[in-house]
Amino acid sequence: ARKTIREDTRENSVYLAKTTINKIEQVLTLAEKNPQIIARMLESSFVSKDSLIPFLKSMLSVNSSLYGSIIAYEPNIFPEHGVYFAPYVYRQGDTICSSVLGDINYEYFYMDWYQIPKITNEPYWSEPYFDEGGGNVLMTTYSVPFYTQINGKRTFTGVVTIDISLEWLTKIISDVKILNSGYAFLLSRNGVIISHPNSEYIMNQTIFTIAKEN
Repeated sequence: ARKTIREDTRENSVYLAKTTINKIEQVLTLAEKNPQIIARMLESSFVSKDSLIPFLKSMLSVNSSLYGSIIAYEPNIFPEHGVYFAPYVYRQGDTICSSVLGDINYEYFYMDWYQIPKITNEPYWSEPYFDEGGGNVLMTTYSVPFYTQINGKRTFTGVVTIDISLEWLTKIISDVKILNSGYAFLLSRNGVIISHPNSEYIMNQTIFTIAKEN
C-alpha cells in the first residue's frame, strides 16, 4: 500500500508539473510575439523614428501583462540625437509614461539585455530581478535584436525589449498542492528561487545555498 501511494503521488506530481509548465509557457510565448513583431516592422521601416513612442504606448495599452518596452539603437544611429537613442514606455499606476533613455550614467549598449542578443543574434530572456524604485515588483525582460540594410549589408541596429511582471507566475506556482504538505517552487536558469512558499527565499536564495545550509 505504501508503494502504491508513493507511485500515485509521484505520477500526480509529474502531471501537475507539466500542466503548470504549460500555463507558464502560454503566457511567455504570447509575450514574446510583441517584440518579435516590432523588430520585423523596424527592419522593414514600417514604423518611423518619430512614431516609436506613440506606437509603444498603443501596444502597452492593449497588453495588460506588459510592464514596459524599449527600442534601443546602436550608438550614433541618429546623429541628431547624439550617441544614445532608446525610446522607452512604462506603466506608472494607471498611466503609461515615456522617456528617451541613454547617457553617460546609463550606457545601455553595455548591459546584458542589449549585449547578449547582439552577440548571439538570438532573443534573450533575462534573469528575473526586482524593479526597485520603478514598479517594485519581480520582473523579467525579453530582448529581440533587429537589423537593417546598411550599404547593402544586413547590420545589427538595436534591440527591442518587453518587461513583464512575474506576479502572475507566483500565483500559478502557489496554486500547486500535493497531498497535505507538498508544494512547488520555481528556479531561474541559474538556480535562483523565483517562487517559493517561504517568501524569504525569493531572490535571496539559490538551490545551491539551500543545499549547502542543509
